[in-house]
Amino acid sequence: MSLAVKLPVKFGAARQAAFLSQDALIDGLRQHGIDICNARQGACIPPPEILLCDRISEALEQKDLGCHSGSTGRRLALLPIRESQSPQMWALFSIGFDDVLFWEDAAKTLPKLSARLRRWKRIDDELEKPHITRNLIGSSPAWIACLRSAVQAGLFSNAPILLSGPCGTGKELLARLIHKIDAARSAKNLVVVDCATLSTELAGSEFFGHEKGSYTGANGSRDGAFALADGGTLFLDEVGELPLDLQPRLLRAMQEGTYKRLGSNHWQTATFRPICATNRSLRTALERGSFRRDLYDRLAGITLDVPDLAARGTDVLSLARHFAEKFGGPTQRPCFTPPIRDLLLQRRYSGNVRELKQIIRRTCMNYVGDGPITPGDLPADERPTPSQGVEIFANPSLMQAAAQTALSSGQGLKMAVQTFGNILVQQAIDTASGDLSQAAKNLHVTRRALEQRRAKSNSQAANLSTHH
Repeated sequence: MSLAVKLPVKFGAARQAAFLSQDALIDGLRQHGIDICNARQGACIPPPEILLCDRISEALEQKDLGCHSGSTGRRLALLPIRESQSPQMWALFSIGFDDVLFWEDAAKTLPKLSARLRRWKRIDDELEKPHITRNLIGSSPAWIACLRSAVQAGLFSNAPILLSGPCGTGKELLARLIHKIDAARSAKNLVVVDCATLSTELAGSEFFGHEKGSYTGANGSRDGAFALADGGTLFLDEVGELPLDLQPRLLRAMQEGTYKRLGSNHWQTATFRPICATNRSLRTALERGSFRRDLYDRLAGITLDVPDLAARGTDVLSLARHFAEKFGGPTQRPCFTPPIRDLLLQRRYSGNVRELKQIIRRTCMNYVGDGPITPGDLPADERPTPSQGVEIFANPSLMQAAAQTALSSGQGLKMAVQTFGNILVQQAIDTASGDLSQAAKNLHVTRRALEQRRAKSNSQAANLSTHH
């Protein structure tokens, strides 16, 4: 056997399982070419975590350590085979587990586990390469999950991909990433077609090309997107805008891999991976009849939901720093004063990353260098008015529904205040992507006070669960 792969793995906090010891598992993995080692200090991507549990209920008790607390680490539950029939298994995925394996015996289970761990390592190693860390900025759980899905699609599949998400979220960047890491296609072209700008009259030429004289103004022959993308990737941006009468022609050409140039009688062939992006719900378009079901099924071999900026927490600051360094000049490394950081985190971005980029670009026009970006560097229309940010407290009617619900359910003042506080704490932790120090700073409390509050809340929740 070849030298073992050194793979950092940690074991979960569940009690020692009776059906399998950690030492026995480590020895078994070593025999299958995986040498468990300590996690690297300061690693960008946390190591995968394995929980050995005798029952699924024990794994479910570990929910506070999962992705809902801001972790980007993988989690796998290893359970005895008798638990495989439990309907609770699916609940593990909802609290942050990435996989569940059931132990039959070493010969059957260890190959599955070692293959899963190797796959995860391959993906996470890719995430730490410069072409991702320098271009696809962010470390929030939502963004890491999206990147992992994109990398997995690029490395291990040749299926068509549909990227769904609002404008400005980075769908084209993800398409370029998938093309770059697709060993079968990266040496060929990635061809971009903006479906929102296609006219019905010229769409055929855009996709299939044309011969000289095939229509008025066709002064020479021209290759279309199919020919240019042959052997590579065809990226259809805003695919939901495709004219309905063009869709069956496009479907037929993709299915058969053959097409004719406009004005030609000769069939040509092209093979490529289609990657499509849309900011519309294609399922809604299917219901309305504006998008063909058969074309959708052809394009949506793998579907990836790209998160908006609101779901990415403190990625806002990482992206802002990236853009500030880009627009601030080659010798300047702008940073942000606390008021600017707070404003960037609290602001809403209807245009997502693209809008944030434009704000920083405009801000850097005012930046004179030699120090942090200050409030005066912000464009005038980006500066908040004194009343902004306090509307919910200035207008009690916005909180009356929640208050009425608390009263109707019999909660007293103490319980209602405690519930609101717990929600506020968890929201701060989620916004800070699990960084307790940053969450405590946003809440204007010490980290120790925040940890004590969480411990008390978890203890109360556990007692309530036990009594029920």
